[in-house]
Amino acid sequence: MVLENLDDTPYPCTELEDIRVRQQVFLSLFNRLDMSIINNPQSFMDELEQYASQQKNLRDEKAIDKWIISLAKQSREELLPAWQFDWLKKTERACYYAWLHTVDSDQQASTRKVNPVKRLLSSISVSHAERYNAITTYFDCSPIETNQKIKYLESLKESWGNVSNAITCDWLDNLNKKDIENCKWTYTYIKKFMQERVLEGALEVYDLALENKPVNEDERYQAIYAMFDILDIRDKKDLKSKLGKALTQRKFRDKTKELKRLNTFMVETTKSQLDELCQHYNKNIQDMIKQVIELSYQQMANDKKKEKSEISG
Repeated sequence: MVLENLDDTPYPCTELEDIRVRQQVFLSLFNRLDMSIINNPQSFMDELEQYASQQKNLRDEKAIDKWIISLAKQSREELLPAWQFDWLKKTERACYYAWLHTVDSDQQASTRKVNPVKRLLSSISVSHAERYNAITTYFDCSPIETNQKIKYLESLKESWGNVSNAITCDWLDNLNKKDIENCKWTYTYIKKFMQERVLEGALEVYDLALENKPVNEDERYQAIYAMFDILDIRDKKDLKSKLGKALTQRKFRDKTKELKRLNTFMVETTKSQLDELCQHYNKNIQDMIKQVIELSYQQMANDKKKEKSEISG
């Protein structure tokens, strides 16, 4: 094998250093993707050299290298430029949205039964990097014309732009990733909402979002926004309304957890005095009683402190 001044690599050209090119080359020759081979430099080159020998009847090492280099350069030309995927790489939320819709489109495509890349578009992902790689692999290896790939990628970007600029939710906008308790509650609530919509016959992409269960806190945080983003406008409005009510109820429950029920009776004069105090201080009965008790308790503590000081003096 003739190397083009490459150190510590079996590849005869720099193009093959890019996994996207290797995938494209492998797919064009074998009509399948085997990542265990594609990710192993020596195994990958062994497969190509064997193919060149058996299928192309090439025996000379220079001739084999020349054929591989030509194939790699051709494959590179067929790929969309990496910069066209930058918006997905830089924005995790956009990438999750695009991944869900790409998987959904792939599953619904009439060509999916013969599409060798469909096995890479699993409905399960565990990280932003995995989703990004799945999207680029799909675009690289799908058996459609380059101009169609560009149009589809542009349509995804436009769709994401519309979604990100449409209905927002204050609670989600201010949700802190480090607030584990609130993230758990929010994820569970939106998940239940979507499950109910799926039972009612909602879009299949809803089911895809539910199927992808988060494996850690960061993935749960990302899943919250992914589920919200793929909802249609009607469901977004419905969720936003119900979420607001649920949050109000939750805050009330949290507030009343520490409260102890107290039933008491008082003479009419005392009740009238209490009402007058409430009106004067603009407080409800519960808060007014609390204030009176706190003031009385503080006065008692001060009296005891004063008595103790006088005795010791």
